Amino acid sequence: MRIGRFSKADLLGAGYGEVPTSAVAQKLGLEASWVSKLALRFGLRGPVRSPGRTPTKWTARNGTPTERSCLGCGKDFTAFGPFNRLCPRCRRQVGDLAGSRFTEGGEYG
Repeated sequence: MRIGRFSKADLLGAGYGEVPTSAVAQKLGLEASWVSKLALRFGLRGPVRSPGRTPTKWTARNGTPTERSCLGCGKDFTAFGPFNRLCPRCRRQVGDLAGSRFTEGGEYG
């Protein structure tokens, strides 16, 4: 079976399923989306995806806490991660207003 000028053998010969779809598209002179559509019509599955960025767990530089300026009051405080932008005093005030788990004695206080 042929679709346009391409057959299932053309896709497999270009390495479909073994190399990223973008590489197959380049060999066949097509866009990657067309390669995927042709493969679907021929009943082929499981293309190898292009290698992407591997998510990593955040760690402070040298494994030490960082000194930051509080976004609420501007005073310096010790931050223990990229999420930590408010000093403990401002965090308590925000938690008191919101009635959240971030208040002193709460889950994160």
